[in-house]
Amino acid sequence: MSMIVITTNPEEEQRRAAILREVLATHPGTIAKALIMRIGENSSYYLMIVFSITYLTVHVKVGYSTVLLILFLANIVQFIAMLFGGWLSDRIGRKGAIGVGYAGLFVWVALFSQH
Repeated sequence: MSMIVITTNPEEEQRRAAILREVLATHPGTIAKALIMRIGENSSYYLMIVFSITYLTVHVKVGYSTVLLILFLANIVQFIAMLFGGWLSDRIGRKGAIGVGYAGLFVWVALFSQH
């Protein structure tokens, strides 16, 4: 059995650490905004997945393997939507594309919470 060993250059590690410290020191607001946006996106995704599995298997009585297939197909749709988001970002800009995504998320939450 062979083992892959990755050696690092100490000077390169120090340079990377210095760059990271500089970015954290000079752009804390931007980093905080990016983290908060990711938290919103990821938490809504994982809440939807956990709720869907529980709701479909317990209340609708759909088989577990069928639920996983549904969620797999939903993730394929999500992948295509991410590609569309990239295309949209190229056309209207990053902030506009993010705004469209969050507007869609808010519509989904409004419709979802009415059930």
